[in-house]
Amino acid sequence: MIKIEARLREYAEKMIEMPTILLVDDSPTQIVFAQSVLQEHGISIRSAQHGRDALDVMNTHHVDVVVTDMQMPVMDGLDLIREMQIQHPAIPAILLTGHGSEGLAAEALSAGAVTYLSKEHIHIQLRDTTHRVLQLAHAHTQAMKIKGVLRRSAFEFATDSCIDRITPLVCLQLQMMTTMRLLHTGHRIRIAEALHYLYYHTMLHENLELPISKTPLSFAQAMSHTDSMRHDKDTVHKLQRAISVWIDANDDALTITLAHQGLGGSLKQGPLPGTPDSFSDERARGMLLLTSLMDEVFINRRGEIMLIKRL
Repeated sequence: MIKIEARLREYAEKMIEMPTILLVDDSPTQIVFAQSVLQEHGISIRSAQHGRDALDVMNTHHVDVVVTDMQMPVMDGLDLIREMQIQHPAIPAILLTGHGSEGLAAEALSAGAVTYLSKEHIHIQLRDTTHRVLQLAHAHTQAMKIKGVLRRSAFEFATDSCIDRITPLVCLQLQMMTTMRLLHTGHRIRIAEALHYLYYHTMLHENLELPISKTPLSFAQAMSHTDSMRHDKDTVHKLQRAISVWIDANDDALTITLAHQGLGGSLKQGPLPGTPDSFSDERARGMLLLTSLMDEVFINRRGEIMLIKRL
């Protein structure tokens, strides 16, 4: 029995240390480029040329996360994501899109994609995003072992603006949603990814007041900025600005409310998804992540946000 338990622990550790990413794209150049970005972190890579090929891989090999292009022959990315909800609902999918594909991205999010990234920003965001989604999927798997042990209730969270706290906080909230039996696997992980974006934006751009640029910051770049602020007497106080999150779960709805203490650029000030400026402003992507999933999204003048998901 001890040997069996040891082997199970060893297998679980390998799942985290050596995750498998399935890249789906009919362009060999794009596959090679994505591989070069991801393999720096020791991730095992498999590839497929289209959606049907990807399903065959998932049916015969272990896959942790799928990263898929949209436009492909035989079966495109949107149909792949739809089919994954039937055959492999526990495997998260990340969509890669080109400029002007916001409408398709919205469809993919509604179909079950966890998030989407611009192909222009693969070198900046793909590594961080896949690593985060892997962490979320692992946190969800662990919580499934005690699904149903937590009663639906109200919870309050508060933290300063240290961005390295975001992923652990979101993993905790995902596990709480799971143990309360809220929604199903795909919805829970998608909500967690949307919350991660929301907390990241709130800390970085509203509390810390970093300007919003057309090129998003990688996590390493964001950490570099916060480290510089920590050693600057004129800005260190901004790191103490808090975000507060209230999560209320009952039989009718999941309500998430966020408040902050910053003065930076609000999500409300960003372009609407699908408008000409939306592809170059991360706030539009953030709003699309939220509005494609939640039933109601409210943002007041102070930038406080309320999200409602009917159960």
